[in-house]
Amino acid sequence: MTIVSGITYALVIAVDNYNQHKEFRKVGYAVKDAKDLIEALISLGIDKDDITPLLEKDATFTAINTELKQLSRKVTK
Repeated sequence: MTIVSGITYALVIAVDNYNQHKEFRKVGYAVKDAKDLIEALISLGIDKDDITPLLEKDATFTAINTELKQLSRKVTK
């Protein structure tokens, strides 16, 4: 059963370990939660190709900015 109508996009960002800041301790659950969210979105009928995960070291400022720009282009067509 699909309960999603239209196209839904998701940018899922999660970081457990902030290596650059001593004040930020390892979280330990953000990446797992992000993966669980992705699976939940897929189970709701969102196409896996419309979900972009940026996890841990892939969640850089540049990568997030790039993905947001690409997402903006997709939704304004």
